[in-house]
Amino acid sequence: MPDVGESGMSLSARFPSTLGTATTSVPHRTGDAGGTDLYLERDKVHPVFATCLPASEANLPAVAQRPAASTAFSEKAQVAVWKDIPSWALVGRQGMTTSPDRERFEAKRAGSRTVEIGSCHVSLIARSDAVTDLILQATTTGATRPTLARRAGPAGR
Repeated sequence: MPDVGESGMSLSARFPSTLGTATTSVPHRTGDAGGTDLYLERDKVHPVFATCLPASEANLPAVAQRPAASTAFSEKAQVAVWKDIPSWALVGRQGMTTSPDRERFEAKRAGSRTVEIGSCHVSLIARSDAVTDLILQATTTGATRPTLARRAGPAGR
């Protein structure tokens, strides 16, 4: 949950994790545009990304992963919607991909209703029960639905 002007990279500089030691950069070009995709190194998926899963289960995310554009980490946020709408956060205390301290910082700053669990980055797989409980809590609090018409984007959308 970056603030305006922050990026995932700037937050990671404040709250380091081991993610940078586990990725491979692959340049790509599509037409006139180019960029860099990031992949998790297969042998590091279990010890860095999915440490809370048995090694045999961590193999699936290792081979089925989709790349992340490097700009997903370097692009600065233009809006911080969490300032205007209620939020919920799940902190995985075993996280090595994103520092649990970073997750706590962002959740506290956003005023998120926060739950901490003994899980890693793939809590959706490892602790689907806790994730489901948090989603149900978020949907049953009676909070009003946000209006997102003020979001910045192409052509004023």
